[in-house]
Amino acid sequence: MCEMSQFVVVVPVPDESSATLVGYFMQHILMKFGLCHLVVLDDGTPFKGDFITMCQALNLSYDIFAQ
Repeated sequence: MCEMSQFVVVVPVPDESSATLVGYFMQHILMKFGLCHLVVLDDGTPFKGDFITMCQALNLSYDIFAQ
């Protein structure tokens, strides 16, 4: 969810590889809403490791939201 606009972006992703996540994140989030300062990840998501790898590849700051 974009904190400023409160838009929720839902995009179907065909697989869970970090390379695919980077492409979709760049195309559907960063190119539409601009660069972000922080990505907050849910600790319970099965894709947490892939999102961490994606954030490191894009040199984005991230934080884990504990349940």
